[in-house]
Amino acid sequence: MVRQKAALDMAFEHKAGIGYTITKKTGNSPQRNRIKRRLRAASDICSHLFKSQYDYVLIGRTNALTTPFNILVDELEKAILTLHKQKHINKSS
Repeated sequence: MVRQKAALDMAFEHKAGIGYTITKKTGNSPQRNRIKRRLRAASDICSHLFKSQYDYVLIGRTNALTTPFNILVDELEKAILTLHKQKHINKSS
């Protein structure tokens, strides 16, 4: 039993953790759920950019409802690349 748990922990250890947070200020429940679905879909498209053993938190804002999806994906890609670029610079200094 202990070995199985350790094996499961190791399997999840290599995956990037992605969390979503959308506050009640953003809108009612259907609006918040729609924002979360759009962020999940965008993060699925950008999944190749997420690094393993990192945790990411995407914060949903109201403009995620009106922004065209392709722009939402482009902005998420740009943010991930910028984040990892800054992280790499900070490690080398």
